[in-house]
Formats: sequence, C-alpha cells, structure tokens
Amino acid sequence: MRWITRLIERRDLWLDTAIAAAFTLVAVLLGRQPEPGADWRAQDGLGIALICLINAPLALRRRAPLTVFAVSDSAWGLFITLDYWPVVNSMGPFFALYTVASLRRLRSAVVCTVLVGAVWVYSGWRAGQATPAVLAQAAVFPAVGCRVGIAAQVSARRADRLAELAEQVRREQQDRMRRAVAEEQRRIARELHDVVAHHMSVINVQGGPASYVFDSEPDTARAALHTIKETSQEGLGELRRMLTLPRTGPEGGAEPGDAEAAPYAPMPGLSRLGEMVERVRAAGVPGLSNTEIAEQLFISEATVKTHLNRTMTKPDLDSRDQAVVVAYETGLVTPGGTTG
Repeated sequence: MRWITRLIERRDLWLDTAIAAAFTLVAVLLGRQPEPGADWRAQDGLGIALICLINAPLALRRRAPLTVFAVSDSAWGLFITLDYWPVVNSMGPFFALYTVASLRRLRSAVVCTVLVGAVWVYSGWRAGQATPAVLAQAAVFPAVGCRVGIAAQVSARRADRLAELAEQVRREQQDRMRRAVAEEQRRIARELHDVVAHHMSVINVQGGPASYVFDSEPDTARAALHTIKETSQEGLGELRRMLTLPRTGPEGGAEPGDAEAAPYAPMPGLSRLGEMVERVRAAGVPGLSNTEIAEQLFISEATVKTHLNRTMTKPDLDSRDQAVVVAYETGLVTPGGTTG
C-alpha cells in the first residue's frame, strides 16, 4: 500500500510528466508536416532533440517555474534560429509562461510575458510576416496567457483562504461543542446534587426525630416513616428520569418502548419550601417553645424571641418549620442536634 500512497502524494508530478510527454509527442508529429509553401528546415535528429529540450522540462514546472521557462523559451528561440517551423513548439513556452504567472509574483510574470512576445516577434520576422500582424499577436497572445495564470493564482489563494476559514470554523465548532458538553455536565451535576440534597434533607428531617418518638409516640414515628418512604420513592423516580437523559430522542422525548419515562419536573428550590414544611408538619415533629429554650439556655424569653425573629427575617422565613427545613437543606444541622 505504500506505493499507492506515494503515487497519490506525487500525483502533480505524474500529471506534469504526462503533459510534458504529450506536448513532446504532438510537436514531433507536427514537425513531420511543416507549413506548406514555406522554406522551413526538415525535422531531423537535432530538431527532435530541441523539441525535447523545449517540452520535457515542463514535468518540473511546479518545482522550478522560472528555470523551466528560461530553458523552454531559450530553446524555442534556438529552434527558430535554426529555421525549424516555430509553430511546432509554441505551446511549450506558453504553458511555461502560464505556470510562472500562476505561481510567482506579478513582476516575474510580466518579464516572462515580454520575453515570449519578443521570441514571437523574432519568429514572425524569420517567417517574413507583416510587422503589424506579428506585433499584434506578440502583444495579445502572451498577455492572455499571463492573465489566465494570474487568475489561476488568485483562485488558488482564495481556495486556500476558504480552506483556512473552514478549518477555523470547524475548530470553533469543536470548541463550542466541548464547552456545551462541559456545561451540560455541570448542569446535570447541579441538578443531581439538588435532587439528592432535597430528598435526603427531608429524610434526615423526618428520620432524626422519628427515632426519639418511636416508643413514646408510635403514630408520629409511623407518619415520619411514611413520609420517608414517599420522599425516597420520589427521589428515585427523579434520579431515574435524569439518568435516562442520554436515551432521550432529538425532540426531548423518550425512546419508543420506554414506558417509565416522564417529563422532567423543576429542580427543588425555595419555591418548594412550603411543600417540605408541610411534610415536616405532617410528621408531627415536636419542638421547643420560646420559654423552654430560655430555660435551657438560661436567658430571657424576650432574648430568645428577638434572636429567632432576626434569624428568620434575614432568609425571609415565615415560621420555625421553614427554618428547620432550610437548616437541614444547607447542612447547618444534622439529625440529633449536631451542628454542621
């Protein structure tokens, strides 16, 4: 397979070699039938050698365009000087001129155009043609070849620029995709954290006091355990829906056959604080009054009330139940009274 790879890498060289061989073959065949009525020298070994010298270097036109042009145009002038038919090798120098115009600067292309025109005038003078016609041909034909080469260079540069822009766009798209994936991962992580924190906080709030009233108040403990069961089931359902996200369809729906999939609910936040408070209240969790707190801390009841009001005013809480939920949600306290 290596030779195939090398062949592909050198396709331009093989193409130029084929062009040079075709030009040489056409010139040799054309030289056998010179222009009728003209006193041109018959094609011989020297003529064939000059034909090869004019056209064969075109195989290296991309690697050394100026050198190829100099060799081809000089050999063409020598070919004309030896009284061979000029038309036989006119395509080789013109093609070399096109190559210079398409690969090199404008100054080099203009100089080569003038040289081709000079050889053209010289060939017309050797053929005895009228001077105005020869000058017109020498001015128009090389200029057209040069202009076509310049247009090819402009097109090639534009294509390279478009390729660079396409590659830049591709890299930017990849960067945006990576950032989008990273952002989606962070979003899922936040939602997963919210789901776990929300439901585990409720479970902690219910499970902690339930252990203390299990024997003294069975109904209260039973209600707390029932709340824990519902909360855990709800949390598992939300986790299941979140973890099925990679299997959702392009429109955000579940794949066919996924009967358990359901639309996503908003992540728990302060808007659902009331729901959590109701769960705490429904469990009948006992609390301490201001008087009991004052007696345990050896401070006045008014001081307790003042501090409790300040504590609930800053986070905009309405009751002690909300304060308990927020404390467990944020990890300030854990079941059993341990502060976080």
